[in-house]
Amino acid sequence: MTVQGVGASLSPAIGGWIAQKLGYPAAFLILGSFAIGSIMIWLWFSSSLKPACATKPDQSDAPLVPAPAT
Repeated sequence: MTVQGVGASLSPAIGGWIAQKLGYPAAFLILGSFAIGSIMIWLWFSSSLKPACATKPDQSDAPLVPAPAT
């Protein structure tokens, strides 16, 4: 979440700086390349993420919130 927050806060700043120095087309292409790079990384590691997402949590754990009294 921290990395996502840092990226969300830096993207407009970096995009504005690039747009000011190089123009809007360059800013669009550079920031778009970051997005495509992220998708490529996600696709590359998706095979290792599938087993982690497919496992179910252990059902023997106690619930975090107690059940309401009736």
